[in-house]
Amino acid sequence: MSGKFIVFEGLDGSGTTTQSRLLFNKLARHTPLVHLTAEPSTGPVGQLIRQIIKLWRYCSLPTGWTMWLVRFGHCWSKDTT
Repeated sequence: MSGKFIVFEGLDGSGTTTQSRLLFNKLARHTPLVHLTAEPSTGPVGQLIRQIIKLWRYCSLPTGWTMWLVRFGHCWSKDTT
């Protein structure tokens, strides 16, 4: 696998979605091989992760682990939404 995987980190409402969309739009003008993702995704794995987060919302360890799992899945899945 080649290419880059760029992650925007930040608190809710800090502008990560806005910045990622701006970068996506700029890159997409130059190449069609750009994908914009969100975490957790809206696919089957993302829905499962959302349920886990909801159940474990008061514990940071499962949430951190699930975010890593989702990012890993982006690299190997066509589920990019």
